[in-house]
Amino acid sequence: MKLKFILLFLIFMAVNAVLNAQSITIAETALPTTCSRDTLKIPVVLSGSWDKTNIFVLKLKSNFAQVDTTIYVTSLNSTSPLLFKLPEFFATEKIQYNFSFLATIESTNPKVISNSSYFNMKMLSVIEMGTPVEIINSNVKIPSYYVMKNSVANIPVKIFRGTMDTFEKGMWSDSTFVLFQDNIINLLPKKTTKYKLESISNSCGLGKVIPPSEFTLKVNNFNIKVVDVYPKKICDIKNIQIEIDYDGGIIDPDKFYVEMYDENKKAFKSHKLKNVDLKRFTFNIDTVYTFGKYYLRVRCDSPDVASNFTEINIVEPPRIELDYFSYEMEKYTIDYKALLNIYLKNITSNSDNPTHSVKFTNGLELVNFSNDFYGSTSGIEIKPTENQYYKIESVITQACGFTKNFTVTGEKEIKVKNDFIIKDVLNKKYCGSEKVKFRIQTDKVFNFDNFFTVELKIIGSNIKNIDIPVKQNEDGTLEFILPNDSVFRPTIKFFSFYIKSSNPEARSALYDEQLKVTTRPIVRSIPQNSIIETPSFYTNTVVEFEGSTKGKLSFSDGDTTFSVSFDESGEFRTIFLPIFALKTKTYTIQSIENSCGVLVPTPKLEFTIEVKKITNTIQVTDFPRQVCTKKIYGVSFVTTGSFEQNEVIIAKLTYYSIKDNKDIAVEVGKGFKSPIPIQIPDSIPRGRTSLVLLTSAANSQNNSIESKVSNIFIINGQEIERNNYFISSNLHELPINKSVDILKGDELKSVFISSNSPYQTFGLKVNDTWYENLSETASTNSKIEIFFKPKTDTLYILKELKNACGIQEINDTLRVFVKKNRI
Repeated sequence: MKLKFILLFLIFMAVNAVLNAQSITIAETALPTTCSRDTLKIPVVLSGSWDKTNIFVLKLKSNFAQVDTTIYVTSLNSTSPLLFKLPEFFATEKIQYNFSFLATIESTNPKVISNSSYFNMKMLSVIEMGTPVEIINSNVKIPSYYVMKNSVANIPVKIFRGTMDTFEKGMWSDSTFVLFQDNIINLLPKKTTKYKLESISNSCGLGKVIPPSEFTLKVNNFNIKVVDVYPKKICDIKNIQIEIDYDGGIIDPDKFYVEMYDENKKAFKSHKLKNVDLKRFTFNIDTVYTFGKYYLRVRCDSPDVASNFTEINIVEPPRIELDYFSYEMEKYTIDYKALLNIYLKNITSNSDNPTHSVKFTNGLELVNFSNDFYGSTSGIEIKPTENQYYKIESVITQACGFTKNFTVTGEKEIKVKNDFIIKDVLNKKYCGSEKVKFRIQTDKVFNFDNFFTVELKIIGSNIKNIDIPVKQNEDGTLEFILPNDSVFRPTIKFFSFYIKSSNPEARSALYDEQLKVTTRPIVRSIPQNSIIETPSFYTNTVVEFEGSTKGKLSFSDGDTTFSVSFDESGEFRTIFLPIFALKTKTYTIQSIENSCGVLVPTPKLEFTIEVKKITNTIQVTDFPRQVCTKKIYGVSFVTTGSFEQNEVIIAKLTYYSIKDNKDIAVEVGKGFKSPIPIQIPDSIPRGRTSLVLLTSAANSQNNSIESKVSNIFIINGQEIERNNYFISSNLHELPINKSVDILKGDELKSVFISSNSPYQTFGLKVNDTWYENLSETASTNSKIEIFFKPKTDTLYILKELKNACGIQEINDTLRVFVKKNRI
């Protein structure tokens, strides 16, 4: 019985221990950010029963790797939320903003440790006065120093802000508040004043001021100001012209000095001056100063006052050498007019990056040669036509500001090899297998058995140069035949050539222009056979082909032949065949052509479109893109299915009326068969409209059978919307009836944009020449670009404008004056 009682007692004690087990759980993974000195409230879950002597302790362990700190704070209570009075913490150089901790709570009786949670403590601000910029006594950290009359004194401060959410606020000894937003105190004393910073605070309360916190600003009535220093970059001549201004009178002119400071504005050297009462004087920089940035100011020691700082730079004079030619042949021999790069090398250690203009003894100039870094090179492109000797005559540099033959080394001679000069190549564009005619100019005497050969160079290709025999004509011209299209496909090709003789053996330079080759177009793919349910405008009819120039493609449906034009574009292209499939038909690509000839595909290229069900349909097949009022035009159409006998087809133009805020339809013609004549009334405003064809029955009923096409433009006269003149690379926007100056050899590009010319030709007559262009979209107007390159002063008269509606006179002028030299 006794044993049973003991067992029951032990079981009771075990159950009671489990039921009364103590635990601490912090309810939040991140505690609320709280200011130093404030009370932190931590919601907790406390389980079990606790001894009356138990105390809860907050342990804060630094979460910063560079700061190893642990803080213990005793709880003010014993129930949730637990309250902890945080200690006083000031921001430091290592932790200038919030102090991040990992927080846990421990109990003393019994000893239990909670889970951890993150906690950020806002710290109190700390401020330390900095050294004023314009210092007189460098031995005192916060000195008494002078400020010019009516000048702002900028006192830097170092602030450890403590929080991320407020601007710090300080207070002077006279109870004046100041906000520290940029770590600068701006003061404007009217008289000598002693300042003391009493306190600094942020959103958490008063912080700490690190002494010394007192300083005095002495205000001088005598002011000095540096107005100008020339030059500000000094490299060869060491004399600097300094202009100053001052007021308050001068007691002794010999009391003036020039102070030179290094880049950190630390005093470097003082130079005594004389005769500064003239307010302009010369200061000679001695050889003590190395290359670099300096700050200069003028100082008077009676009274003790200094001017503002002015930046100057002492730079190394340019040292340039003629480095090399890009055309490194034996004895520097180059073909006639071949591209040559002359490279100059910078051997100056100065990193100030001035630019130079270099002039050679033969008159050649290299402008804006960049002195980027030691060893950098810069080149000038030329195409020599005669032997030249290259030596630098002078260097103009931004660093020194004047022309002088600075240290320059290197000189080279280039010889131009040119047995023949190729000239009079009349055409710039050719087709494959076409003749190229030209002349040569040479002093050589050829033997009777001599023959000429052209060495053809295909530009931008890996194809080796091709030798082609040359025929001599009775008129003194030479000619050769280009290879066939296969050599120049698949991309656009340009070529040039050399001319060679056999007896004596000689060779020309490469002809100095690129000539373009155009090949005949080739069809690469056609539409696939397809099936459609009912008659419709079939859209999957794309032909892929090669050919970059203008041309046309012809195809047939067995009854009618159609043509589709294409403009100059890239080499690999597509073209859409406008097919309205009325019934099942087979379509054949008959030919594709451009200016170089016609290609008839062999074998035939065919595809079939099967129409499963024939329905009543009207389809516009041809219509005018632009129309003029009161003129008559034809609209072609086709129909399928069965229409009533003598069914009238009505044509209407529709446009949107801004006044009525709706689409308005106006009947413009009708007829029984294609084409229907239409006439444009004055009542329809100029602009974009849509054409609708419909049956007379559908005109009054809802069972409409109709066809609609958009983008028919009603136009009247023509106007120039904008005209710009481009001269070389500079844009000059000039109205008509004005004059313009260009440099001899410059090209004048004139751009004219019409006011209303989508889908139409816009023409402009200048003097006796017509210039035309076509806009092929509804969203853009036609643009004409004219290039003028007058040799002498020329008057250009813009005489007439024309479009589909006719010609009108304008008689505007543009006078171009050709100048020999740029002013």
